[in-house]
Amino acid sequence: MTTITVTAGDSADAMEKVLAQLGPDAYILESRSDGNRFHIRATDDPSTSAPKPVSGGVHALQGKKQQRNAALHEAMYEPLGTTARRQDDYNRGVDRGLDGGSDRGLDRGLDRSLGKIEQEIRQLKQALAGMTLTNASGLKPELGFTPGLKLAQAGYSEELIHRLYGPVASLEPEAARSAFLAAVAENLVHPDRNWMTTKRIICVLGPSGAGKTTLVGKIAANAKNTPGTKPFDLACMTTKPSIVQEPISACARLLNLTPIPLGVKTLDTELGETSRRLVVDIAVSPEQAKPAMLAAKKRFGPEKLAFVLALPGGASRQMINLQLDEYAELNPLIALTKLDECEFTPAEISVLAESSSSIGLMTGSKSFLDGIAIAQADVLKQYLDINF
Repeated sequence: MTTITVTAGDSADAMEKVLAQLGPDAYILESRSDGNRFHIRATDDPSTSAPKPVSGGVHALQGKKQQRNAALHEAMYEPLGTTARRQDDYNRGVDRGLDGGSDRGLDRGLDRSLGKIEQEIRQLKQALAGMTLTNASGLKPELGFTPGLKLAQAGYSEELIHRLYGPVASLEPEAARSAFLAAVAENLVHPDRNWMTTKRIICVLGPSGAGKTTLVGKIAANAKNTPGTKPFDLACMTTKPSIVQEPISACARLLNLTPIPLGVKTLDTELGETSRRLVVDIAVSPEQAKPAMLAAKKRFGPEKLAFVLALPGGASRQMINLQLDEYAELNPLIALTKLDECEFTPAEISVLAESSSSIGLMTGSKSFLDGIAIAQADVLKQYLDINF
């Protein structure tokens, strides 16, 4: 019969050594800790006084080791504000996996240390959540008052600030902020202010409630009231081309026009059979609209055909991204609608700028005949200034 004493960094490793040397029939005679090292004396002689069998002990300690690792992982990666596991519950669960009071005492020191580590990790996470990383030039007491940080706090994205604020960062704070907003507006506005007068067909897309139909009427009203511009007729693309929906009919009555029904499957053919200028309300889902739109785009090209995506003030970043993804193949101009009801925040403006979108129109919801504006950099910059 053999009696051995093993030493290891923790109790689980020590038990594994015992198992490796004496096999599963080994018995523990004594276990103790002297700080950072664990000592276990064991034998394979069952006649030894009051031995404790190893069977199950190794697995229990391995389970304890896994619990410690899981607890540390939870402390490091759980979201801030998540309620941490209570330490006494943790200790009770570990104790149930071990036999004998000496083993419990052996590991309570580790349990207390684990609790301290978890607490320190959570404190570090809380501190890091309030930090702002900066380069050497930003390490000064007045950092909190720099335009770059104020732009980030307002909601402008890091990518946009990095791209457009860098060239103007050396200016005085107010001048730098103003130059940044001017650069954002310049990047967003469509470069051709006369784009609407050169198109024969304008198709208006967008989610329900974005003001598509009203925008269709406003585009037609703008052309009708602009000297030297050939007026638009109103059209509506639906799944039932024989029926004109009431909203577009109401807009047509205001303008003394007769709305034209268009079918989803025959859109490009019907557009090709007329020489009239048309502004079309796309009143079907994106899945139904896109094949017809792509066919029309291929037939008429960007010289004659334009797509306009209506996005209402107050639209979330998620909705904007969804709409941009839905119609990416059509490369639509953006119309900001309902601006008198709800504003576009810097976060939403950042989404448009990062997607290289072009804003072509800006409009509210109260006025119809004079309620649309061709997007201009100075007008958009003023809007961004007001809503900063």
